[in-house]
Amino acid sequence: MNLPVAFLSRISTQLGIETEAFLQALKAEPVTSVRFHALKANPENADFVKGEKVEWNPNGYYLPERPSFTADPWFHAGAYYVQEASSMITALFLEPERYDCVLDACAAPGGKTTLLLDTLPESTVLIANEVIKSRAGILAENLTRWGNPNVIVTNNDPQDFSRLSGLFDLILTDAPCSGEGMFRKDKDSIKEWSPENVAICSARQRRILNDLYPALNSGGHLIYSTCTYSPEENTQSVTLFLEEHPDMELYPLVLPREYGMLPVKIAGVENAAYQCFPHHCRGEGFFICRLRKKGEKTEVSEVESREKNSGGKGKNKDKKFGNFEKNTFQVTEFPWEKWINHFNPRCIKSADEYVFYLLPQVEAVLARIISLRVIKKGLLLGKIQGKDFIPSHELALSTLISPEVPGINLPCKTAIQYLMKSDLDNETGLEKGWILAKYKDVNLGWIKIAGNRLKNHFPIHWRIRNL
Repeated sequence: MNLPVAFLSRISTQLGIETEAFLQALKAEPVTSVRFHALKANPENADFVKGEKVEWNPNGYYLPERPSFTADPWFHAGAYYVQEASSMITALFLEPERYDCVLDACAAPGGKTTLLLDTLPESTVLIANEVIKSRAGILAENLTRWGNPNVIVTNNDPQDFSRLSGLFDLILTDAPCSGEGMFRKDKDSIKEWSPENVAICSARQRRILNDLYPALNSGGHLIYSTCTYSPEENTQSVTLFLEEHPDMELYPLVLPREYGMLPVKIAGVENAAYQCFPHHCRGEGFFICRLRKKGEKTEVSEVESREKNSGGKGKNKDKKFGNFEKNTFQVTEFPWEKWINHFNPRCIKSADEYVFYLLPQVEAVLARIISLRVIKKGLLLGKIQGKDFIPSHELALSTLISPEVPGINLPCKTAIQYLMKSDLDNETGLEKGWILAKYKDVNLGWIKIAGNRLKNHFPIHWRIRNL
């Protein structure tokens, strides 16, 4: 591994006598870890071999080797997420019951967003944002796999959130960085590294924090993280942000020493942040810091929020994701009470041919963010086509779908055929209707039975192309 001379010089200053141990750790194989979806899958039924559990996350496991996740039906079903173990520590910085509305500001591809969803109550609304359009699409797909109904995905620049005064009780900012913590895993990040890029990233991070600051509620928490070791991007970014915003304060947390996360002092405050180095912690490089906005939590009325958003361009108005009719919509051939857990008929909303299931708290937040570009919200139940109703892939993978919905467990080879969108033989004994394709009791998607034919309704743009 040929590391840049400027990086070696700086890291030697940071680590001193530990530098050699750090460099040796970078030569080792990257660590692979996954976090299972507690509401979908039993880890004991996974196809791959699991190693030790991640100490700081009850659903996290290290893997002794990296399997072919593409060839595992559970991967496509959202039964687990492949995530760096070090970043799973984020969940310990949360106080879930304090948060009514949360923003994951730099969310793609979705690892920390799904981690938040594992930790937050369903009553909390989570907005997951990504500024790059292509990455926002990947984020929406990963959150569809995870299946929670209390999520909104947006595609906006962080500065667009500055108009949403005090909306969020928690803002997570996993900021774009120089990627030093990924050197072992991503060799291209080494080629892209330079002192100039570190300076550019540091300036961008401070701009993002300043843009997001107005949207944080009094008493709210701001969690800042990166996958770099650079003090310029980590402690200095936090220090400058604190200097510019005197009503923000460090909100330290003491982690168990055996986790291997090194405590970092900022502005004289012990345990203000933590840094993961691969020679101390079983994971890649990671930095995390928690701050708090002084004062008591305030409630922002919907009317006030609409007024503050009136200067926006109203991007959230296309027919699929636009304003909803206030009347509820009922598709008679679907027994919703049996298909959706804790069904509430008032949550069914229609927008032209599309039918959504919107929790009241999600609908309330949507009314407050009319200036944002929304690409996914709540749960898309399906689409009306003439006299037929086509259930959505979101519904199949949702955590709300009832176990009473009929389905068949497919053997692994057949499940892969299904995920490649190949035709299947009808061996169900059924003649018509919608059923779920499953693998080891985890939903993969929809099949429609019509006589001897099974129509594969797995999304064509999600299909496995190569194994």
